[in-house]
Formats: sequence, C-alpha cells, structure tokens
Amino acid sequence: MGLPFSEITVGLLREAGWTTNRDVPTTAHEQALKAGGYQVFPVVRDFLRQFGGLQISRKFVWNRVPLVSKFHFDARIAVGAWSPEFIKSFESSERGPLCVIGETEFGDSVLLMDEQGRLYSGTDEYLTLVGNSGYDAVEALCTGRKYRKIP
Repeated sequence: MGLPFSEITVGLLREAGWTTNRDVPTTAHEQALKAGGYQVFPVVRDFLRQFGGLQISRKFVWNRVPLVSKFHFDARIAVGAWSPEFIKSFESSERGPLCVIGETEFGDSVLLMDEQGRLYSGTDEYLTLVGNSGYDAVEALCTGRKYRKIP
C-alpha cells in the first residue's frame, strides 16, 4: 500500500521529523486536552500518535511574493491559546464536540477534529473544513489546497 500523500506532503512531513512508522506517546497531549475540558476521541489519539508535535513550514509564492505558511499539530500548545468557550461556538448538532489538535497561519487559526476524524480550521470570523480525515487535512495543509468555508 502506498502513502496517502503527494510527494510534496511527504517531503514537508519528513523535513518536520515524520516517518511512515511514527508512533509517539500522546500522554502529554491528552493530559493537556483533558485539563482544558476536551474529549480525546480515539481518532484524535490516533492522529496525534502519527503527527503530534510536528511543526511544518510550507513555502509558496503569491502574487510573485515568496511567503511561508506555518502550522503545527501540538495540542499542548494550542489548548492554552484558545478558550474552550470559543471552541464550543463552532460545535453544532452535525459536528458534535470538537477537540483542539493544533494551529495554522502562525497561530491565527485553531485546528479542530471531530469524532469522525474531520479536521476544521477556526478563526474569529469563520470555520472551514480542511479535510474529511486526518490524512486528507494533512495533504490540504501541506499542498495549500483551498478549504471549504462552513456556513
């Protein structure tokens, strides 16, 4: 079975220290999340086992200007930066509870996962669906694929 990622994504993940057999302890992430009042779903635990703690920088050009987009999957950092009340404002009957798993856009946006493994990005202004699974979201973040804004 091949990797569920493009060459671009694999390259960025490897630069950040990821390997195909990565299996990091999630205890510190889980403790921080539970202390923050979040439910740690099995899918969140699995995601953090593979990607927890990674910090990734993606270089790109926009209007001929070289830029960098940074994101991380460190729940220990993100849980302290966002209030549980703010996160609850994104929950709905369709999404259910959400769990903080990281941040993007230099910390201006929080990364959230629902119980089904869908990954969202939330800001003060809106919520977007980044990917329908952790793998799909990692690919979107690494390649700069556009996210779908949630009404």
